[in-house]
Amino acid sequence: GGGGGGPRRGGGGRFDPGMLFYSPQIWASDNTDVFSRMSIQQGTSLVYPLSTIGSHITEVPNHQTQRLATLKTRFLIALFGTFGLELDVRRLPEDEMFELSLYIAMFKRLAPVIISGKFFRLWSPGSVGGMTRDAYAWMAVGAEGRDAV
Repeated sequence: GGGGGGPRRGGGGRFDPGMLFYSPQIWASDNTDVFSRMSIQQGTSLVYPLSTIGSHITEVPNHQTQRLATLKTRFLIALFGTFGLELDVRRLPEDEMFELSLYIAMFKRLAPVIISGKFFRLWSPGSVGGMTRDAYAWMAVGAEGRDAV
């Protein structure tokens, strides 16, 4: 990301309420590595709704960090944002193309709960009560409180 903040930080200061006047969504960071995006989206979601956080499934290995991640992992992180694709689908193997089609269908079913519901950050990496967690856990509950993701 801009500003030399390192691999886990966003940069550029582009995400602010003034920008949302011109665009309903903003790319939270130039950093597209899915593992970095977890902390970027977690932090951005403290102030801004998920419906404003641009988040995409990107290619692997990531062009910035060279890290690999499963398509499922990349889907789950993109799901908690505006969800898009930032990869050349023509280059996907047939099995990943099929998997991606299932994820897109799932996003279409879950989007109303995620985008219009209430977002909960259940936990993030760190130590709590003597237990170390190396993961994020997020949940969205629909406006009526009947559905959750």
